Amino acid sequence: MKFIKKLREALSKEDWFKLLYQADSALVTKDNLDGLVDHELNFLSRLLIQSAFQEN
Repeated sequence: MKFIKKLREALSKEDWFKLLYQADSALVTKDNLDGLVDHELNFLSRLLIQSAFQEN
């Protein structure tokens, strides 16, 4: 979240709300998602999920 905090400080409020942050699936943790909500940051990530219906 250090990078996001620095990015928030560098951008204007208008630019911040236009921002769509792209990250890998490592961003998707409870702590990070809570931080994104706190900073009101929209994000896009690819999250791979192993399906329960997948054939063995």
